[in-house]
Amino acid sequence: MALKIFIFLMLVFSTIFYFIPVESLHTSLKKEEAPQLMFENSTMYTLNDIGVTRVVEAANVLKYKNRDEMYLANITLRNQDKTKDFLIEKIKADKMEKIGNTYNFIDNVEYIRDNFAKVNTDFLKYDEIKKIATNSHPFKAIYKTHNYDGINLYLDATNDFIKSKNTHFKIDLNDKKGK
Repeated sequence: MALKIFIFLMLVFSTIFYFIPVESLHTSLKKEEAPQLMFENSTMYTLNDIGVTRVVEAANVLKYKNRDEMYLANITLRNQDKTKDFLIEKIKADKMEKIGNTYNFIDNVEYIRDNFAKVNTDFLKYDEIKKIATNSHPFKAIYKTHNYDGINLYLDATNDFIKSKNTHFKIDLNDKKGK
């Protein structure tokens, strides 16, 4: 009698489990894109007919199909326009993502133009073609000896134009460098 009950329960359970859908564990795992190339302690130079226009240094570089990731990245952009009064622009960050002509600088971002302008923030988006840097995070900037803080930075490097929201200025009236 116990054997008949056991076989009957096995038949009922097997019928119930047959109709319950079972998801594969492999499909529930997130598929990570694997990098196509990896570099360590790399330096990349961009040249034109005038000379070196850009130098990119990074501790680690991961090149994917549609984007590049760089860690502890440092980009130096050399001025090719003789009408501008600066020599170089530097952008440093803990992580940098490049998608097309757009760079996303993430964590400890520092933008420096020669020795007179500096911007510190946690995120900066830079369009290489338009030469426009934007963000929606708080930032601290220094122009010569003047301090400039705010959020939602818009910096046009071509037209030397900057704007932001919730701005706070500290102007040094004893500035002798600006003259």
